[in-house]
Amino acid sequence: MILKYFEGHQKKSFEKEAKALVELEDFEGSPALYFATEVKEGDSIRYCLGMEFIVGKSLLELTQDKTATFDWSGLGEKLGQRIKRLHDHHGFTHGDLSPVNILIKNTDQKVFFVDWEFSEKISQENLSSYDAYRGTKGFNGPDGTSDLVKRDRDALQACLKYCGVLNPNAIENKANTSFLLKWLKGKKDDRK
Repeated sequence: MILKYFEGHQKKSFEKEAKALVELEDFEGSPALYFATEVKEGDSIRYCLGMEFIVGKSLLELTQDKTATFDWSGLGEKLGQRIKRLHDHHGFTHGDLSPVNILIKNTDQKVFFVDWEFSEKISQENLSSYDAYRGTKGFNGPDGTSDLVKRDRDALQACLKYCGVLNPNAIENKANTSFLLKWLKGKKDDRK
């Protein structure tokens, strides 16, 4: 188990992440939530989430680790399918995709997304009122878009370029990305 603490002034972030993890309980790309609690320490209050500990590395760590024996083939496709499933089947966006918030499990290279405090339930009301400048700088979309789904796509594309999975100057790259390139550009794909 891993514990994530929020300071008293971060109550909204704590509540948002806890709610997302509860609602995404059957989404295989998020860690399991074991508990969410308020912790009183003297006069101050902190909030704590107890979550499944994923034994693995972030995309950032994998990119920087020259000794890692990681199979990059198909990673872009896996990530694109996972985000598409999050959007289409669960009605959520992540809101803060970055190489630090994408974990790859050591044993089976299963993909997990962490740090759900910027996630949003997709609705007609919030599709155009989203604060596009939240999240990790450099991975929140090149144009500061307010479209929730496009923002996740732009962030994923930035992550994959950063990690060298997508080469912006070539269609062929480390991963099989026929679906991915189409999806990142916002074109419809009928696969479920």
